[in-house]
Order: sequence, then structure tokens, then C-alpha cells
Amino acid sequence: MNKKQIITSSTLEELKTHGKSGFPFQIYRENYDTYFMETMNLHWHRELEINIILHGTVIAQIDDKLYELHSGEGIFINSNVLHLTKAKFPEQHTEHLTVIFAPEFLAPAESAIYQEEIAPLLETPNFRGQPLHTDISWQTDILKEISQAAQSPLPTTPAPKLKIHTHLSNAWMILAEQLHCEESVPSLSHADLVTRERTRKMLSFIRDHYPDPLRIENIASSAQISRSECFRCFQKLVSQKPMEYLNNYRLTRAAELLKTTELSILEVGIQCGFSYQSYFGKKFMERYHMSPRKYRKHFYGVSSDPSS
Repeated sequence: MNKKQIITSSTLEELKTHGKSGFPFQIYRENYDTYFMETMNLHWHRELEINIILHGTVIAQIDDKLYELHSGEGIFINSNVLHLTKAKFPEQHTEHLTVIFAPEFLAPAESAIYQEEIAPLLETPNFRGQPLHTDISWQTDILKEISQAAQSPLPTTPAPKLKIHTHLSNAWMILAEQLHCEESVPSLSHADLVTRERTRKMLSFIRDHYPDPLRIENIASSAQISRSECFRCFQKLVSQKPMEYLNNYRLTRAAELLKTTELSILEVGIQCGFSYQSYFGKKFMERYHMSPRKYRKHFYGVSSDPSS
């Protein structure tokens, strides 16, 4: 089975377009079994996103914050926020519903509604996301509005479009009012903002230079920081060591080449930054539980390989 992953740019921005220009709204039903390592990998996008867990338990990461979400619960993710979700128990069926929409879906960017009721939350660096639990009444109200929006058929007439817009507007109003009344927007220090920016620079550097022979010093230098600060940033925001992330990214790229090209396994390893075929084979086996040759043959039906 060909496992999916979210396609991103070198800055981790998702490259997929959601909805249409006249109606920038989309509904997805995501089964984690179809994603590589049951993970929707690290990414960001300018659209607003709300997920509702349908089955299983999901771990959602927003920057360095981790949230455990169970069936019926959800999470709101703000615009331009780095995030990922993964199944906590890969052996269990895990599924969530995603509602994703551009901020301008709620109101035109030049309108007073947008400027007064939408932009302030979008532009608040401290507000990254909000878990939605079933034991808190206002969060339950948001979950109900999103569920009703998602139950509306994809619009073919003006009526469903208006219904979807009404439910999302209600959800946004509840969220904005609650955060304003309770002043519950979590604080984000200058140090946290610096850490996030440094980490983005290093992730972008890895994506651009993964075929090269990289060391920790190279990755740290891309953000003009020390080795120790490099480790701290990765642990805080990525939950992996720098070289662990680099190797995982290289292996992901190698798997893509195995399924989309006729390059030999030796060539795939070299193009993905592995100088020694034996080391490439070992790391690939650790991650995919099969050799590169068997992976290619099993998933994509390539029966021969010049390097084998």
C-alpha cells in the first residue's frame, strides 16, 4: 500500500490547495492507517483548521505543546502555525475529521468584520491553537457547530454554502468571545518566538541540503546558534534530535525515489545523503522493517535493481 504524507515546501508550508477561490473551504476524513508511520507530518498553512477525533486517540503537536485527544474531542489550529498529528496507538483504528478554511471565508479581508473580529486573533503570536474537550461547555458548542458544518453536503446550491458559513461563523464567535472574556490566550515569551524561528531555519536548511554530508555544526550554523542550542530547539519543537530528524527526512526522500524512479538502490542512497550502502540499508530496515529492495518490490512491483 502506498502510504501518504503531507507534501511541503522547504519551509514546511503545505503545498496543497484547500477548497476553491470562490469557496475556500474543505472537509477531509483522514484515516491514520493510510499515512506513513500513522503520522500527518510537520507542516503549516495559512488556512484555519479544526480537527474532530472520530476514532482512537490522537497526539496533536502545536509548536512544542502536545495534546492528547480522544474520540469526540478536537483541536483548533491557527493560521501559519507549525503542527502535526499522529495516532497514539498505531495498532488501533484512528481517524479524524478535518474542516479547513481560509480566514477570508468568514469575511472579506477589507471588511470591518475581518479587521475587528478575525485579524486580531490571527495576528496574536501567543494564540497558536486550542484543544476542544467535551467536558467544557463552550468547547462542546464549538465542536457541535463544526460537526454540523461538516454534515452539510458539499455545496451545489446557495443554501448549503450559507449553512456552512453560518456554523463556522458561530464557532469562530464562540472561540473569540471566550478567549477575550477569560483572557485565556497563553503567553508566549520572546525566547519562545526566537526558538521557533531558529527551528524553522534549521528545518528549511535540512530540506535544502539533505543530500550533502551534514554535521550538527552545519545545521546549527544555518540559524547562527551553538550545538547545544541546536539540540535544545529540536527537542523543544520537533521532539527529535537533529541527526535523527535528518536521517528520517533522508529515508522519507529515499522511499519516494524507490517508488517513483528506476534509480539503483546505491544511487538512491547517495542522492539522499547516505555515503555507505550498508548504513543506508541498516537505517532503512530500522524504519520500514524491510530492505530498500524488498520495499520497492513489495509496494511498487519493481522486480529487478541494477545494484542488487
